[in-house]
Amino acid sequence: MDFTANLEGIEIRVVTSPRAKHLRLTVSQNGARLSVPRGVSSRRAIEFLKTKRDWLRKSFAKVEKRKENLNSRLKEMPRLDLYQQQEEIFRKAQQLADRFGFDYSKITFRCQKTRWGSCSSKNNISLNINMVLLPEYLQDYLILHELAHTKVKSHCKKFWHLLDDCCGQRSAKALDKELNSYSILFTPEQIWQLHEDRAQPNISQETE
Repeated sequence: MDFTANLEGIEIRVVTSPRAKHLRLTVSQNGARLSVPRGVSSRRAIEFLKTKRDWLRKSFAKVEKRKENLNSRLKEMPRLDLYQQQEEIFRKAQQLADRFGFDYSKITFRCQKTRWGSCSSKNNISLNINMVLLPEYLQDYLILHELAHTKVKSHCKKFWHLLDDCCGQRSAKALDKELNSYSILFTPEQIWQLHEDRAQPNISQETE
């Protein structure tokens, strides 16, 4: 099941998700999405959406207001050379990997919606483009966090001990808490407004 429903002028992407246990409706800057468990009919999905009509209208209004506020904030922020920022972060990642003995396959910039970064089973590292707005020491922590996952995939005690050894005087968990106090604010279209007039970096968007 993968179709677009329209409820009072609001488009909702309806998608079957193998991970969904319940009907789950979300609204973000990227639009509305209904995640549907396997076995649930399209008719049931539409019926569910109709019960959420008021919530959907109010949620969309909040999102539109947030977009306006973010766009106003973007206009006040200094311009960035995202191409240069990307190259500097990739160079820093290699330096940190060499310093602490990590080995990764490749590294890319993405515009993930909920995560600052990720490391795949093949040790491919993805970093959220919004990290260019973080303080430099949190950029370093984020890179080290994903590099540590090249050796330990889960957030077990071994992982945090390994990361502590790389973080100096501050504990890894304290830095992690501070990192997650920052919001992932901008979509690819919005973050691009900060970029100077140069060739666009290779930044892709995650849909999940």
